[in-house]
This record gives sequence, structure tokens and C-alpha cells, in this order.
Amino acid sequence: AFPALLQMKRRFGSRFPCHTPIAFIQKIRKTDPALARREENRYLNELAEDIVDYRPRLIIIDNDGFNQALPLGFNILKYLTNKGFIKRAMRDYKQVTMIQGFTVFITK
Repeated sequence: AFPALLQMKRRFGSRFPCHTPIAFIQKIRKTDPALARREENRYLNELAEDIVDYRPRLIIIDNDGFNQALPLGFNILKYLTNKGFIKRAMRDYKQVTMIQGFTVFITK
């Protein structure tokens, strides 16, 4: 997807084009739960800020449980939903479809 964005002269809708921070948070949760909570809160708040600042028309979230650097079966959409992120930060978006393991949201 990244080459297509560059070719179409589009920008990312967030400073986090990948889920790498979630993988780091999950890894440190076992050894330093307090740090993991702080980093998780920072990540989710920054991600929410990006949605407000960049106002992307389209948000695509991995929803298949096959994610690099995360345990098999870890579902990013479920994670964000369970953290209240979808309801809180994406209230101006509606889910429209699922394509090849990704759930697609557009502005309402």
C-alpha cells in the first residue's frame, strides 16, 4: 500500500502506518506492566490525535489475526475495540466493508 500512496501523492492518515507500537507494548507488558500501560495510553492518544488532525476519509484496520511481530491470532481491530478506541476516537466513522482481512471505515 505504501508505494501506491506515494504514486498517488497521498499522505498517511497517522504517524503510525503500521501496528509496531502495539507489538512493543505487548512485549513489555510481561516485564514492566506500568510502562506498558503508559506507552499504550500514549499510543492510543496519539493515534486519536492523528485522526482529529489529519481527518482521513478512509481508515483501514487489520482484522485477521495474522500480524507481524504479534502473537498468532492477535486481532488489531478487536484490540482497539476492547480498548474503547473505535467508539471514542472513530465516532465520526462508519464501518463499510471487509477486504482481504482488513476492515474499512469511512467518514459518516
